[in-house]
Amino acid sequence: LKNIINGISEGILVTGSDNRIELANHALTKMFGSDGDITKRPLAELVRNSDILKAIEGCMVLQRGVEIETRIMLESSRTFEVKVRPIITENRCVGVVTLFFDITQLRQLEHMRRDFVANVSHELRTPITLIQGAVDTLLDGAKDNPKDCEHFLTIMQNHSLRLNNIIEDLLELSSIEITEESKGLEKTVND
Repeated sequence: LKNIINGISEGILVTGSDNRIELANHALTKMFGSDGDITKRPLAELVRNSDILKAIEGCMVLQRGVEIETRIMLESSRTFEVKVRPIITENRCVGVVTLFFDITQLRQLEHMRRDFVANVSHELRTPITLIQGAVDTLLDGAKDNPKDCEHFLTIMQNHSLRLNNIIEDLLELSSIEITEESKGLEKTVND
């Protein structure tokens, strides 16, 4: 059982009703930069994050699970999803199991995706605005002047080509993303 727990990549922490550490797997001790055996040490020596400490204390008192997302300053700032569950024996809480899921990379990717969508929206809005302006100008009478008509049709042509290039780039990016995801899935299946 100890080998199984130490083989899990998420941090696992078990504390007793006295807020002392009963068990911590290798992933957790690595996350918090602890060396050696940390069992029987006070929880506050290892975890110095007030949100996590409050969640564990609340779980003990209320005897029900708690989930939080918090940032922890370790060697760098990391974001964790923390799930806290009570250990109930004979209708009383005798300890708490806390799981730490490092979601830093997931949050960074979400942030990058939001920025990407905002940038693409801006890139699409510009040519659409210029095409719409050229159409409005032509409809307002510029179509009757051959020189103006040619000028605005050229604007529309150039920006429709720009839109087409942006869409092709997005489709290529999507294709690359799908290929990379399938490679990752294939690697996971083969492992």
